[in-house]
Amino acid sequence: MSSDARHRTPCGVCGCPIGPRPCEGRAPDSSYVDPDEPLHDGQRPLLACSVEHLALLEKELRGRPYHDAELWFAKISRTMGRHHHGISMADLCQETGLDLEQLEAGALWITHLPHAPRAANRNRGAA
Repeated sequence: MSSDARHRTPCGVCGCPIGPRPCEGRAPDSSYVDPDEPLHDGQRPLLACSVEHLALLEKELRGRPYHDAELWFAKISRTMGRHHHGISMADLCQETGLDLEQLEAGALWITHLPHAPRAANRNRGAA
């Protein structure tokens, strides 16, 4: 994110403009995939107007469970979004950095969501 964009970004706690000296951090979040840097997947960037507000954002995310399968689902979704005409399993493995078991677990993650289609929930089995 450019310096200009940071100045216009509101604080995640109070909504005030960040200003020229933002407090920045990262917090574990399995739902987050970085649009530009896959090495930051699972680490949500945080911007706040003060150290105190940054600590509040970090605390909020620490209370959220971290699920590997959720991160894998997000990685699969990002990659599939780039391939509107489909992608082979081998290429999907290569582009996501996941193995076949991780792809399967990520693809099944949607069946654990409360808004998942009923058919997906029925097919989950007794697990």
